[in-house]
Amino acid sequence: MKRRLLVLAVAAAVVTGCSPADPAAGRWVESVRAAHAEADADASLAGDGALRRVLEAPVPESVSPEDARALRQDSAYRLGRRLLRRGEAPAAEEVADGALADPAMDVLTASLLVLRGEAREAQGELREAAADYHEALRVNERLLERALARREAR
Repeated sequence: MKRRLLVLAVAAAVVTGCSPADPAAGRWVESVRAAHAEADADASLAGDGALRRVLEAPVPESVSPEDARALRQDSAYRLGRRLLRRGEAPAAEEVADGALADPAMDVLTASLLVLRGEAREAQGELREAAADYHEALRVNERLLERALARREAR
């Protein structure tokens, strides 16, 4: 439930950040939404394909880099989670690695770090998994500190 709310919030931010005069941006955002819906409805490899298409598709220039990163990371997380559930830990790790090439200080990056840690743990790479889990905790701690600072500033 929380994950879906995050996705809706990210998608809303992208939609409001795109100019209605740019149909390419609108089509790209809609293709991401459609891929997520297809993957949610189809547990087969076809759902994986929809998510892979999002990750490989060029992003229109009018979509901000931050919005593109967020939607691509969310798609990568969804794909990696599907792969891990099927026991394809090396593939899940590869997807997470690709998405973490452009990290940010946000929940999406922390989620991908946990996913990569789980994939590494499943492969017996315990030290690497522990490092990923630790980094995810550090990201979450920084996010909490920021939230508390904003609250105290009010």
